[in-house]
Amino acid sequence: MTCSSSISTYVQLDDIVSKCDDSWVTKQVNSEPAPSEVLHYTKKSDGSKCYDDKSGLKVLKIPIGRTKGKERKNRKTKTNIIGADLSIGAGSFLKRENKDVFSLQDVFDAVEHLVETSANKEKEKLRLQRSIISTRRTLLKLMLLPVNTCKSFAFDIISYKGLIILNYDWDDVQDLTQSLQNFSLETQRLQQYSGFAFEDLVTESSAADQASEYYSLFRSEYSNFDLLFSAEIDAATDIKGGPSNYVELKTHSDGCARSPVSISRKFLHSWCQTKLVAGKHVVIGFRSKDYKITSVKAYSTSDLPNSISLSLLRPSPLDTLSCNKIKAKYHHLVSWIYQTALSLSRDGELRQFKLVCNADHNEDHSISLIASETDLFSTKHKPALTPNWLKDYLG
Repeated sequence: MTCSSSISTYVQLDDIVSKCDDSWVTKQVNSEPAPSEVLHYTKKSDGSKCYDDKSGLKVLKIPIGRTKGKERKNRKTKTNIIGADLSIGAGSFLKRENKDVFSLQDVFDAVEHLVETSANKEKEKLRLQRSIISTRRTLLKLMLLPVNTCKSFAFDIISYKGLIILNYDWDDVQDLTQSLQNFSLETQRLQQYSGFAFEDLVTESSAADQASEYYSLFRSEYSNFDLLFSAEIDAATDIKGGPSNYVELKTHSDGCARSPVSISRKFLHSWCQTKLVAGKHVVIGFRSKDYKITSVKAYSTSDLPNSISLSLLRPSPLDTLSCNKIKAKYHHLVSWIYQTALSLSRDGELRQFKLVCNADHNEDHSISLIASETDLFSTKHKPALTPNWLKDYLG
């Protein structure tokens, strides 16, 4: 990543969180901003969006509960699922391109709809002038920084009149290429496809367009700014419920390939992803080497941390991690990003930054916020990062 720039500010992740003992973490957890769902929509296969429409929300076939009736139904449903081949149909599967995976277009469309349908448009516009707009994919990468200390990350940031736009720099995909370098392209494709196949296997949908997807826009209220972000929702236990009924669906290898490190990483990834949207359920389908389901297990976000061996993910004597500490560091980092980008922006003019998180092995990342007067974003970023309607709203 090259650009004509100067380092505007530099800090260690732990410097952002100066006191990180148990009492500090408890205080942060008790005061952390809770995400609330402000709108939802179904995205059809042609890209069109139907707001306040839950037809794209898939319902989990496997009941999550302890009553005898549910347990009998659960056993019967799982019997039909165990042994299913997740590789069937993979031949026609095409991986999504990074420009689509990390696009901000959906969240911008949702924010525009939120403002346009607000009972008080002016108030909603003013809130935008003290907000961060992002996606759950990007926020998840920030949250997992404390355990990804061997990988470097970069994020694109635009600051304009109090609004901060934050997105993962998908051109700088060192973390993706490194994590996949030991796998063949076919294995990569099969692993990605198996996740979609498992989702279809354990859910049912009433949507006429079976390829439709369900999204939510969430807002977390910090002390002096809001965080608006979109998230694609895999499924729900009940279509009538809210975020507490949302379910994160995952697959993972079983048998010898199910190492303590890999399963702890999967559990942590799932826990963070679910906590970001105030969800309570994770369902994992374990698969054999030939991609057949061997077991299906449901986890609650309250119990999942007990199954995560964080010492295996970050074997450093300098810092004893916990799930709550990871979450507390994330909230402080988000606040630091907003305050720092805002302080480096002159008179509310459009400013562009790179947030660079350099790997420091078993220690926390060194974080640099790099500002430049030149355009840091290619044409593939720019249409999504600076929509005209947003400039009009902010004046």
